[in-house]
Amino acid sequence: MFKVEKVIDGNTIVVNPNWNFANTTGNEIIVRGYVPMFSKEVSKKWNDADENKIANKLAKKRLEFLLIDKFVELKIRPTETGDCIDNGKMRCRVYLNDVDISKYFPDFN
Repeated sequence: MFKVEKVIDGNTIVVNPNWNFANTTGNEIIVRGYVPMFSKEVSKKWNDADENKIANKLAKKRLEFLLIDKFVELKIRPTETGDCIDNGKMRCRVYLNDVDISKYFPDFN
């Protein structure tokens, strides 16, 4: 189990203790399962730059509400092992109380 200490942006968190995967260690996680961008139906109301800022801010707030100071599990699906490390950050699924947190982001792609 990993404690979420900080939310960096709409899909990046900092955990403690450090994770260790494929001979790499770190504490930053890129959450898999959604992209902090609105669906096409919602985004028709704004231009792309505004949309990205608003979506990322909303996703960040939602992650903070859900995860700050909570203990989560980090899981990598067998089909997702090829690109798990990205600039020192691990891409993986994040589970809170056995629920993939991407389920809390149905309004994002």
